[in-house]
Amino acid sequence: MRVLIATAAMVLIVGPRVHAVECTLDDQQWIDDELPRLKSWSSIYESYRAYTPQCDDGFLAEGYTEAVVKMLSARWVTVHELARLAHRDPAFRRFVLKHVDASADPDDLRKVLTKATRHCPRKLGGLCASLATAAKAALEQVKG
Repeated sequence: MRVLIATAAMVLIVGPRVHAVECTLDDQQWIDDELPRLKSWSSIYESYRAYTPQCDDGFLAEGYTEAVVKMLSARWVTVHELARLAHRDPAFRRFVLKHVDASADPDDLRKVLTKATRHCPRKLGGLCASLATAAKAALEQVKG
């Protein structure tokens, strides 16, 4: 009984202070300011740190998907930078893998799958395997 009372008291004391953070970007700010900046892994990481999880939904999430998949398909040579950031911050790795999804351009997803399976740098096998799995799953969803 004491535990129940103590738990209820903590919820009443701490509960009101805990609230969800809302996204501070509107669609126009996203289109004009944030999305055009997402041209490197470091800029994607900075945006991820500033705006997720609160802005990782709907239209904005699709923008993250576009940026992530474009980086992987068109700038594969930068995968070492992704690996460094993902190693330092495992939540960022999960964020990137989450955005290799069916809302991306199927041609770009095929490029990601090919690069992750055929052009994986040494020592990045685990990351490449995860990227390949995500791209393959996304492509299967597109075929649906």
